[in-house]
Amino acid sequence: MKRVTMLVVAVVFGAFASVASASPGAAAVHRSAGMKTSWTAEYDASSYYGPVKCTGTTTVNKKYPGGKETEVCESVGGPLVHMKAGKGQHAFENTEGGTVNEWESDSGDGKKTTEYSYSVNKKLTKFKLVAIYAAPEA
Repeated sequence: MKRVTMLVVAVVFGAFASVASASPGAAAVHRSAGMKTSWTAEYDASSYYGPVKCTGTTTVNKKYPGGKETEVCESVGGPLVHMKAGKGQHAFENTEGGTVNEWESDSGDGKKTTEYSYSVNKKLTKFKLVAIYAAPEA
């Protein structure tokens, strides 16, 4: 899956600018605390679910040496498109009628995985995603 990402701009004093993306996942602004990183992202994955604002954490530890990412993305400007309410979903539908079975991290680190699942609320206004990334090669 190709990805187009616009530049992330941080304004002095910590105000954050928007990030745009053509597919799930986008660059983000980070705040780090040891092995747990908190971040935010805002982008438009119009081919998959539409414009969203996301907040998440990435945890790297013994159990998750490649990282475990937990995030909540909320729709900006209407219901999420191509989404179904419910838990345990593992693929994103796109406007061309196909599906995408991988996830590119919204944390901005460029990691990709096929080990993820997400759930969408009944109103189709937000989803929660948990992704597990492979350990880095030694």
